[in-house]
Amino acid sequence: MKEDETCPSDLRGKLSNNHQLLAYVSLLETNKPYLINTMRVPALQTVTMFSNSIDTDAACMRLVCDGWLEIRFVDEETASNTLSSLIQLRATWQNLLKLRLKDTLKSLDEDKRVNPRARQLEKILAKKLSEYLSCEVCYAIRRVMAAEQNRLYRGPDREAGGKNKILNDVLKSGSEGKVHSVKGGIQINHYLTYNCLLDESEASIWGEYTSSMQKHWVCPRCEANLIVSIQERLEHESECQSKNFEPTQQEEAQEMEEVKQAQMNPLRKHYFCDKCDQGFRFTTTEILKHKKSHVT
Repeated sequence: MKEDETCPSDLRGKLSNNHQLLAYVSLLETNKPYLINTMRVPALQTVTMFSNSIDTDAACMRLVCDGWLEIRFVDEETASNTLSSLIQLRATWQNLLKLRLKDTLKSLDEDKRVNPRARQLEKILAKKLSEYLSCEVCYAIRRVMAAEQNRLYRGPDREAGGKNKILNDVLKSGSEGKVHSVKGGIQINHYLTYNCLLDESEASIWGEYTSSMQKHWVCPRCEANLIVSIQERLEHESECQSKNFEPTQQEEAQEMEEVKQAQMNPLRKHYFCDKCDQGFRFTTTEILKHKKSHVT
């Protein structure tokens, strides 16, 4: 890829939007281990979606996934948007699984119809997953060496007025986040820990400034206009997205409109046209006519 002058010198030649990892279905162990059903997968999307732990620095431009894979972004905006999409996607996926389990555990006497909210979450998940997999974000990825493990994390704040004053101020201000007992930093949710990575000496001052800097941001779910820091934004998104069992007013209106249209003509079904980049409710004949209109 073409790199500009703002690209850090240690990332030049390493940035790409097409990094890949090798995934496999099963492991066959004979005299030698063999990987069965291997395939290439996009590195950023796969690692962040399935990691048990994701640790960030103050600007979220550096991620360490499961303690051994490091991902670095060029700018703060790209990093924040990537984490924002990830939080929304994983929260939607988790809530959909919970709703499906509730439907499965219903007694035999109860109605077995699928929860309408589960159907809505399926559509949201499919859309967000498609967007996340198709995003073209430039980043660098590498394996964290064993010698770096001892200096990877800040560690918990040992003194009440210790060196990490920003975290103390955040906690005193009423934030619900708590300091990770081993890594340090703020634990946003069960997999994401913010500002626990030990910054390089030349970047520590900038990291503290960035973590406390506030910007205007609109929540994509509740549409609240907020002035927040990076850590406050991550906390709000994690909390807001985890509560999306109940639909918003906009989602309720959209769902009622779809039900109304389906009742008017039960043969109509949802159809998304890639060329129009728009969703429709068409019958099978209308779908064929619409496809033909793009060919001619």
